[in-house]
Formats: sequence, C-alpha cells, structure tokens
Amino acid sequence: MINPSLKMQTLRGVIFNFFIQFLRGGINGLTALALAWFLVPGDFALVGMIAMALALANVMAAGGLRESLIRKVDVSSAELNAVFLANIGLAVFTYSLLFAAAPFIATFFAEPRLESLLRVAGLSVLFTALTIVPQVVLSRALRFDEQLKVNIPSTILAAGSSLWFASMGFGVWALVIQMVVASLSNLVLYYWRNVWRPTGSFRLDTLPALFRIGRFLLVEQLIGAPFRYIYIFFIARYFSASVAGLYHFADRVSELLIDQLVNVVQGATFPALARVQEDPERLKAGYRDVILATTFIVFPVLLLIVSLIETLFVVLLPERWLGAADYLQLMCIASIMYPLHALNLNMLRVTGRTDLVLYLGILKRCVAALILAVSFQYGIIAILIGQIVDSLIAYIPNSYYSKRLIGYSAREQVRDVLPNLGLAVGVAGVVYLLAAVLNLPPWIELVGLGVSGSLAYIGLAALFKLQALQVLLDLRSHRR
Repeated sequence: MINPSLKMQTLRGVIFNFFIQFLRGGINGLTALALAWFLVPGDFALVGMIAMALALANVMAAGGLRESLIRKVDVSSAELNAVFLANIGLAVFTYSLLFAAAPFIATFFAEPRLESLLRVAGLSVLFTALTIVPQVVLSRALRFDEQLKVNIPSTILAAGSSLWFASMGFGVWALVIQMVVASLSNLVLYYWRNVWRPTGSFRLDTLPALFRIGRFLLVEQLIGAPFRYIYIFFIARYFSASVAGLYHFADRVSELLIDQLVNVVQGATFPALARVQEDPERLKAGYRDVILATTFIVFPVLLLIVSLIETLFVVLLPERWLGAADYLQLMCIASIMYPLHALNLNMLRVTGRTDLVLYLGILKRCVAALILAVSFQYGIIAILIGQIVDSLIAYIPNSYYSKRLIGYSAREQVRDVLPNLGLAVGVAGVVYLLAAVLNLPPWIELVGLGVSGSLAYIGLAALFKLQALQVLLDLRSHRR
C-alpha cells in the first residue's frame, strides 16, 4: 500500500521550494536585465570565467558532506559540529589555493583584472561553507519556509548592492559584489534566525564515514562543476570577449530558469524520499508525481520563451544584447530534458547508488566533450545545437537505472510527460505563428501573447484532463 502522505510531503516540498526559487530567480532575473543596461558583454565574459573557478572551489569546500548528512537516517549534534569544522577547514584551504592561482588564471585568459576579481569573489566560498550545516538542518526537516525567510532578503540585498555599484560606474565589480553580498547576507541571516549553532561536542571520528558516503558524489561534482563552464572556457579563450559575454549572459538567464528548477527538485525530493529509500514502490509513486508536476510547469515556460524570444529581448534589453537571443532560444530547447535528468540522478542519490552517479557523470562528460570537439569547429550556434543533441543522448544512461532500481523505465517516464510536452509545443507553436502574423507592438505582443498562451495551456489541460494538473489540484486540496 502506497502511503499518500509521502507523495503529498514530497510534492509540497517541491512546490514550496519552487516558490522560493521562483522569487529568487525572478529577483535575480530582473537584476540581470537591469545590469545589462549598465554593463557590456565583456563584463559578463569576465564573470563567466570567475564562475567557473568558484564552482570548483565551492565543491571542494563542501567536500561532499552536505549530501552525506541529508542521506544519513540519524544525524547527531556532534556530527553536525564535525561537518561544520570540516567545511571551515576545506573552505580556508580552497580559498588559499584560489588566491594563489589567481595570477596564473589571469595570465591564461590574458585578462589582468581577473586576479583581483577572483580574490574578492572567492570570499563567497568562505561564507557559503559556513551555511552548509544550517541548510542541511532545514532540508532534513523540509522547512522550506525558513529558507524563504533567509534567501529572499539576501537576494534582494545582493541585487540592490549590485545595481547601485553598476549605476555608479563600477562595471564588472558590480557582479562580483552581488556574489559576495549574497553569500555573506545568507550567512548572517541563517545565524541571526538561530537556525543552527555549533555546540561544544564534536565527533571528528565520524567524518571518515561521512566522506565515504559522499565520496562518489564529491568526485562527480569535482568533474562536473568546471565542466559546466567548459563552453564559456572555450569561447572566452578562442572567440572574442563580446561573443563570450553574449553567451554567458544567455547562459545566466537560462541558469535562472532551469538550474534553479533543478535545485528545487533535488533539494525537495532528496530529503523527503531518502526516508523511504528501501521501498521501491513508494519511491516510484513519489517520483512519478513529481515528474508530472514539474514538467507541467517547466515545459510551457521554456517553450513560450522560445516562441517570444526576440520580442523579449527587444522589450527588456538594449540593442547590444540582441545577439544573445538566438543563444538563449537554443539553450531553452536544450533544457527541456533537464527536469528528467535531475530526477533520475536524484533517484540514484536517494537509493545510495552515488557510485553510479559518478560513473554516469564520467560517461556523459566524455560524450559531451566529443560533441563539443566536433561542433566547436563550426561556431557558437553549432555548439548550442550540440548541447541539444547531448541532452537527448544523456537521457538514455540517466534513465536506465531508474528501471532497474525502482521499476520506473524511460518508456514510462516519456509516456507520463508526453501529454505535457505535446500541449506545451502546440500552444507555443500557435503563439509563435500569431506573433509572426499579427505584427503587434512589442510590449503588447509580449504581455498579450504570453498571458494568452499561459491561460490557453491551463485551460486545455483542464479540458483534456491532464493527469499532471490533477496532481497539482490534489496537492492544493490536501493543503487545505
């Protein structure tokens, strides 16, 4: 007998966490659009190089311990204290390496400003490491409301700071300040709200066991974090700074749309479903409803953006950024499969098969590198088309083990989400044709067709009785 409370608990976590990330993503998205009026593409190219280094540094500072704590059934206060100490030590070590490497990174990219930018931006690694344990405490308890009270104020403060510095002519430093202020204010708010405080009891002898639990994820993240930015690395190194800036700007907007959702899904489902990791039937039921709900939301959002992308750029951005429209359009298409990728990999984490996460990660990076090596020769658009191909290929190994471990095959997953995808494609296609035929003023086209398309999607979902809509309605009635 499947316990319905598990599905409701998991779905509530996803929806509430989605609300948090939606607010954060909305604030950061509006900030990025506003900053684009003050900054030039070259500034965003520099930030892309910094982000690549910080991604690796943050993984090293976390040491794979976050996932280990979440997956562990019982965690003592002494273990939390030990992880806190370990994260401090790892963060200091990592920042020292970053500080020493900054001149060499600047020389490699032939950009002297990177040295000081990296050393200041790297402070965010220290601040972020100190928030890992409080985040774990809230995630294990599924207290996403408390995370909202921390994340939203810090996001607003960071956004306001960056906009002020940009308006004062600080250029790329405004983006670096945003990173540092966001991590520092997160740290202050977590401890000001007394989410968790270290105590005097430590069990350092538990660290080796925790490292063993998370060792495969750590290696996978050490490979995956810099690989996430391999495209900006190649573009910044071998193309112009302007092209690299346009690419990173589009990638940043895409990240706000997609990566936030991936974090929502993983953050909410991991602690909830880890509690029943030994029950494949309940895991399958929980994941199936989460897949239905998340794809019902993300498919129309991405495809409506694809259909209105040029209008979006004309209305919201200065002309110098119009070249990024085609990039973002292809990134959104490549991101269609990301929710399924995230959920299938999350299932491996929940069931403790982090070794498979590592092996699959290595396999997929090899495939992506091969596709990049071929597409790189034909320019930026070819690289982005290669990302679409890579996303489709990567789904095969990602979904393979879902069938073996919980009986949720790729065929079942595709059958479940196909109605959502088909309806989203149909509505977005009609919106695209109407935009081409009606030739409305940009603002009217963006708002009118965007809202009409969204309402049409929901109305048709109700008319055709899509199961995903029913899942969301059941969640709403259950909360009442």
